[in-house]
Amino acid sequence: AAMAPYLDGGGRPADDNETIVHDHIAFHAAVASLAQNRVLEIALQTMGQIVSHHFVTTDDPRKLRAMVYDDHRDLARLVAAGDAHEARALMEAHTRKMADIAGNNLGTLSDDFIEWQ
Repeated sequence: AAMAPYLDGGGRPADDNETIVHDHIAFHAAVASLAQNRVLEIALQTMGQIVSHHFVTTDDPRKLRAMVYDDHRDLARLVAAGDAHEARALMEAHTRKMADIAGNNLGTLSDDFIEWQ
């Protein structure tokens, strides 16, 4: 049931940055909540917020929305089907891909302190 909104990707990907970020964080929170591990849930929400913040400040998240939309839909389908092995592999690939993109966007700033605005 937690994956139901994401099985078809929830319709079209959002066009505005605020909704894109909200949807991204909500998806990862929904996945983390299924583990029934509150520490994992909080850690993933925190990392999701940091990564989303970086994407908004260093790039236009709308450039990534189709890729993220597709990844989230595919992950939701695997989770709903109970395919933990494939879901884990895809989540790891998704997380690595997003981290690589963020690292490329941030350049040497990724080694610096975070300045919250």
